[in-house]
Amino acid sequence: MRNGVQNLSLFAPHLLRIKKQPGHPAELLQMPMIVLSAASGSRRYAESLVASYGLELQPETEVGGVDLLLELTRLGFGLALINRRFADKELRAGTLIEIPVDPPLPERRIALVSSPKRTLPAAAEAFIKRLF
Repeated sequence: MRNGVQNLSLFAPHLLRIKKQPGHPAELLQMPMIVLSAASGSRRYAESLVASYGLELQPETEVGGVDLLLELTRLGFGLALINRRFADKELRAGTLIEIPVDPPLPERRIALVSSPKRTLPAAAEAFIKRLF
């Protein structure tokens, strides 16, 4: 199974005066960044993405999970780069806002491989539904 995952940059609405025009990644990296731990694939992806713009990711805060990343971002500790689906609830509630980026952030491709001979556990099924 393959699917594109749209990443987006988030910030707490009460801390950012957003212009309608998109910001360049170099401008966004001037803000404090909240990222997942260095061992995570999402962190390595973010570092690679930032490097593709000729920039270096210098996080202000590292966290161990998406829930804490969203919470610290909501509280105004900094900017986060995250999968759109993980932030959907906060975006709909208006507790986080998306910062437009120009050029737009590329879709991240994710592949999932499983054996057709085995039934996936309920937790794995729920994870897949959340991703795709």
